Amino acid sequence: MDKFYSSHYINVDEQGRTRGAILQMQSASTRRRREVFMQDLTGKRFGNWAVVKFSHRNKSRVPYWECKCDCGTISTVNHYSLTKGHSLSCGCTSRQRTVEKIITHGKSKTRLYRIWKGLRKRCYNSNSTVYKFYGGRGISVCDEWEKSFESFYEWATANGYTDNLSIDRIDVNGNYCPENCRWADVETQHTNMRSNHHITIDGETHILRDWSKISKVPEPTIVRRLKCGWSEKDAVFIKPHCGNRYSSMKGC
Repeated sequence: MDKFYSSHYINVDEQGRTRGAILQMQSASTRRRREVFMQDLTGKRFGNWAVVKFSHRNKSRVPYWECKCDCGTISTVNHYSLTKGHSLSCGCTSRQRTVEKIITHGKSKTRLYRIWKGLRKRCYNSNSTVYKFYGGRGISVCDEWEKSFESFYEWATANGYTDNLSIDRIDVNGNYCPENCRWADVETQHTNMRSNHHITIDGETHILRDWSKISKVPEPTIVRRLKCGWSEKDAVFIKPHCGNRYSSMKGC
């Protein structure tokens, strides 16, 4: 607070301004404020607002104007909010942007969308339980798919996707990209190599040997765990060590 207004009354403030100069500045500021508030905004536009007429003044004598938004909403808006650009609509534009952000493709509840989210999660989310087997090993998703579900969707539908197929990387050490991915039917894979044990985890199918390479868990260990009733995901990805939550299972 300026010393002029402190309990120790003096006639000069900290910036060296005299009492008279301060009062003159305050008077000029008040005049400018009055001039601003005397502006007639009727008929003017501010964003989506069209000013219809003067409404009222509040206790501080600030004018409020009756405005109509392009969406049809009528509301009273503060003079400053209009002239300073703080209010440009009734909120319909921000709501529309939010809706457009959330509903970009209308397929967020489909199986393909879950598969797309799953492959991105295991490659980029370090909190994922299987991240170390994907992103942690340098496996990534191509830019085209990583940035756009629509691109992934177009590739999937153009390359034979159906709900009974799962995404399969041809090279288990390669990335998720059109050149290294296909939609695989477990039965078809069994026909090609009946000796292989196929396991599907989070929509991705590999033979047991390939899952073993991915998780670094020995193939015999995975087989033994499956026989003991472990879930496929736990059998493949939990590292064998003493004291884990399955250690009480004899022979597993």
